Amino acid sequence: MKKIFMAFAMFAMLFCIVSCSKKEDNNKKEFNYKGYSISVAVTEVYTVDIDNLVLAPGQQIHLKATIKDARGNITVNTPVNWSASSELGSFSQNTAEYTTLIVSAASGDNYYIKAEFGGVEKTIPVIVDTLNVSFQLDPLEAIIYPEAGMRSVKVTIMRSGGQEEDTNSIVIWNAAKTPGNFVSYTTKSGEWNGYQPAATLFGSVQIYVIINGLEYVSPSYTVAQL
Repeated sequence: MKKIFMAFAMFAMLFCIVSCSKKEDNNKKEFNYKGYSISVAVTEVYTVDIDNLVLAPGQQIHLKATIKDARGNITVNTPVNWSASSELGSFSQNTAEYTTLIVSAASGDNYYIKAEFGGVEKTIPVIVDTLNVSFQLDPLEAIIYPEAGMRSVKVTIMRSGGQEEDTNSIVIWNAAKTPGNFVSYTTKSGEWNGYQPAATLFGSVQIYVIINGLEYVSPSYTVAQL
């Protein structure tokens, strides 16, 4: 009787293992990544999603991948696989949510960065070139009067290699380093932004922006009281 009971217990255990295994296999087969999406962001000052990049030779840029399911919910603990054109450079981590790209290319237009997760991927075209960034105030006078209210300011981005305007890159206006407030924290080249100088400003001020992970600073503008 004891042997029969032991045999029955072993049979029940094997049945449970096989049954659980089949359930796991079924779950794997049922799960798919349809509707999932990946976005890639530059994590300088603000986390801003990007669709293309112009990077300087030798630059290091911090990137973050965000994965959303079909309902738009952000998934957690889902490191992606990072890859890039072999000539472009290398990553600090090849499988991670966050990574740093180290650019080794000297120049070129036909590069890419790719983030992949579960067969879903996001490809970012990359150009390696230096940028010439210029600032313009409206009105043009370089004296800023805080009591006069908001000033209009814009940034123009020119690729030095091709001497053409870069209208795709995102300008991030760094209010953390610029005393005052901006109407928008992002614009494109040639788009006006509103700048309200801090009431306590005195002497001079510079405006700070981040473009493709690099910081650019305006000339010094004189600050005076009305």
